[in-house]
Amino acid sequence: MESINISSGGWIDDDETVTVKKYSHMLEVTNSSNKQTNLKKYKRHDKNTYVNTVTGELMKYNQNDVKILKWVKREIANAKDILINNFYGHQNVLFITLTYNKPVIDFKEVQRNFRNFYNKLQRRYGKLIYFQVVELQKNRWQKKKQKSLHIHLALKNPNVKRFSIENDEICVLWEKGFTKTDRLETVNKIASYFFKDFLYQENLRLYPKYKNIFQCSQGLKDVTTETYTMKEFLNKYGEAFYRENSNIINIIDNKTGKIMCIHKKQNYMPRKYKKKNKSNYKCIIPIRFIKVENDKIVCDDIYTFRRRYLKRYGIKIPINTKNTVLMDKIRKMQKRKKQWILLKATFPLKYDLSNTTVIDILDEKDIVVNRLF
Repeated sequence: MESINISSGGWIDDDETVTVKKYSHMLEVTNSSNKQTNLKKYKRHDKNTYVNTVTGELMKYNQNDVKILKWVKREIANAKDILINNFYGHQNVLFITLTYNKPVIDFKEVQRNFRNFYNKLQRRYGKLIYFQVVELQKNRWQKKKQKSLHIHLALKNPNVKRFSIENDEICVLWEKGFTKTDRLETVNKIASYFFKDFLYQENLRLYPKYKNIFQCSQGLKDVTTETYTMKEFLNKYGEAFYRENSNIINIIDNKTGKIMCIHKKQNYMPRKYKKKNKSNYKCIIPIRFIKVENDKIVCDDIYTFRRRYLKRYGIKIPINTKNTVLMDKIRKMQKRKKQWILLKATFPLKYDLSNTTVIDILDEKDIVVNRLF
């Protein structure tokens, strides 16, 4: 058996390969490192047996009738991507649950009822787009040992910015049983809302083999996937996006307690105000001059103009040594005497002021005239 441990944080090195999913509202960056080494000594023999390469022993696979098929997992992952990409973060989206008063297990009947309900909505509110999943309804019929299906529906009106329908009206249009209408705010709530009960054994047995896990309107946008190193990703998207959150997902073997695989996931959101470089940015700061060294002025006790409490030492600021007027002013500066200098910088200012150049040295008369105090 395996267990999952999720913790916040997670650093991805520059040379590590990441997979980037481009949603309509964010970028999802994932990196996986498989630390499982205990299976290297085993080799597949045929579909029923495998070989221990160390001892040469031939063993049989443990057969699991309720094991989730790979195509089911892929279909659910694809469904979540389409759902989040097209229905998350909009005020014109409703999430609706449609249930039955009497037990119904016929998928054709459920889809026919949904089609009639959807047509009523479109006649009343115009063209709508939808995403729906049919699941086994457990809570209500479990005591009576009866099985019944219900529908999870995401409904969107693309023609308006805000869209709402009262749950009483939904119930009247559905006519088959209890309904619930919500607005889901987070991605995790959306994913669990649609697929929290889907992978149970009873649900998988009821679902027809190779039937589509979900149904949706035509024209919904798929999620595009790209592969980069972390450094390439930051160089391409670092200016337009910022990292909102990051977490680590550890898959642990319960028998040995070892971490089998580590997944690192980070979400990047678009910046509302993009970074802009200002080449002619100027600022005035006080310094304590020490000496000139290799075409740079070395100084101590630099107080930033935005953070007065911050002190820095041994800062080297480039100067134009060919400017004789500027060099004369620098020679007149005395150690331990606070002096104001005018800098030309690229915004934002770096901590070591390596992106600045000395333009002029100001005396007290210039300060008073320009009202700097």
